[in-house]
Amino acid sequence: MKEKIKPVLRALLHAVSRNLGWKIFSLAAAVLMWSYIISSDPTITRDKTLAGVEITPSGLTVLQSRDLALLTDLDALQDVRVRVEVPQANYSRVTADSVRVELDLSQIRQTGRQEVELTGVSNYGTVVQITPSRLEIDVETLDQRNVPVNVELVGAKNNSKYWYNVSRTNPSSLTVSGPSSIVQNISSARVSLDVTGANSSYNWTVAPELLDASGNVITHQLSKSSSSVSVGVQIYPVKQLSVSTDIATATSGVILDGYKVVGVEVQPDIITVAGEEELLAELDSLSFNPINITGRSQSFSTTVTLPKLNNIQHYSSEQVRVTILIEEQLNSYTFKNVPLMITGKDADQVATLSQDSINVKVTGLHSVFDTLMRNQILARVNLEGLAPGKHVLPIEVTVDNHPDLVFELDPPTVSVTIE
Repeated sequence: MKEKIKPVLRALLHAVSRNLGWKIFSLAAAVLMWSYIISSDPTITRDKTLAGVEITPSGLTVLQSRDLALLTDLDALQDVRVRVEVPQANYSRVTADSVRVELDLSQIRQTGRQEVELTGVSNYGTVVQITPSRLEIDVETLDQRNVPVNVELVGAKNNSKYWYNVSRTNPSSLTVSGPSSIVQNISSARVSLDVTGANSSYNWTVAPELLDASGNVITHQLSKSSSSVSVGVQIYPVKQLSVSTDIATATSGVILDGYKVVGVEVQPDIITVAGEEELLAELDSLSFNPINITGRSQSFSTTVTLPKLNNIQHYSSEQVRVTILIEEQLNSYTFKNVPLMITGKDADQVATLSQDSINVKVTGLHSVFDTLMRNQILARVNLEGLAPGKHVLPIEVTVDNHPDLVFELDPPTVSVTIE
């Protein structure tokens, strides 16, 4: 039997050693067989070291249930190095993303500095080493605070052609919880919206920032009742309108006899309004309800509210200060046959006037004539220093306690004969 097999083996060996194709085939078959053995045998492993693996906290809810909060900022924790024992078949699949390193906060039961061991798992192997293996963290009492949400419109002040208004903020306040020393320093929550170029009303959803009393952003990771704030902003074109000062439309009623309204002043006299562009195009000015001047005799000021126009969204001022300027009218009255008196005559002189009386037209404020009597009008001819003869002299008229009166005399002069 042996004698029969030996020739066959010699022939096969001769063929393999002499034929290049057979050599290549044999090598490929060996490689495939080795790959199969590696992939099917999980006991064949290699170690793979990964750098920059992030730390994932767990057990935060358990920590908070014990009224505790993590003071150490998790975002500031450095990534760790991890060594993973991996089956040869999965070696290429193990990356930093496929390894999870946990910081289990459920172990913590008191405040102060704590040392917590890191644990790691991988879908494709076994985590055998984490460097560093433990972390020191600081823990404080859990605190809670309710803060208002303030909306900041960026770019609104640079566009005078539009009016911007925050119409809705939801939620309008946030409940923030975390370590007491951080929470007690929070003053408000800010939502910044860039409205540059926006020309119509819009709704934004934005993540809020927490601020301290100085306006600095608090970067510490805290728990908020809402991770985003919905903000509605009204945006409308604006137009500047003058406030009417027409006496006829600004006043009503009957003023006291002898007085008149001479003007109306308004402050501010220009109001900026916002609304739909088509509506603004129809407006030229604003007016207010007439102010009653019945029985008035002096200038006065009052504050009035501008009537609301339909679909006007905004007034730069809803009230204006109105001053009604009132002046007393000038009246005239002619007193006839006012007697002429001679003054300044020497004792030894005799003077004869060409006429004994004149007509005097008096012009003055209306109220003067309520008390002005005929006997208060004094018409005089002054002869002081004159020599005997015939003279034409001016007539002087005065009224005691009424220096502002204006007189027209008929005649203005008189002829005097002195002997």
